[in-house]
Amino acid sequence: LKDEKNIKIKSNPPLQLLNKDEEVSLIKHLLEFPKIIENSGVNFEPHRLVNYLIETATFFHKFYTERRVISNDTQLTQARLALCEATRIVIYNGCTILGINAPARM
Repeated sequence: LKDEKNIKIKSNPPLQLLNKDEEVSLIKHLLEFPKIIENSGVNFEPHRLVNYLIETATFFHKFYTERRVISNDTQLTQARLALCEATRIVIYNGCTILGINAPARM
C-alpha cells in the first residue's frame, strides 16, 4: 500500500464498484440531502436536518466498519475514498447550515 497520507482521489473514480449493501445504503442516503435541506427550510424544522446528519454518521459508521477503504485494489480504493469525501461534504454542509463549526480533520 502507498503511504495513506499521500493517496489522492482521482477525478473520475470508478463508482460502479460501490455495490456492497453498506455502500449503496450510504449513497442513497446522501442523495436525500437536498430534499432534507429544502423540507427543513420550507417547514422551519431544523431538527430534520439534525436527525439526517445523525443518520448520515450512522450509515457512514456501518460502511467504514464493514468495508476496508484503503486496500491493494486501487480502483476500489479510489471509489471508496470518493464516497468518504462525499460524506464529508454532506456533513460539513449540513453543520454549516446549522451554524455548527465542523472540524477540518478527524
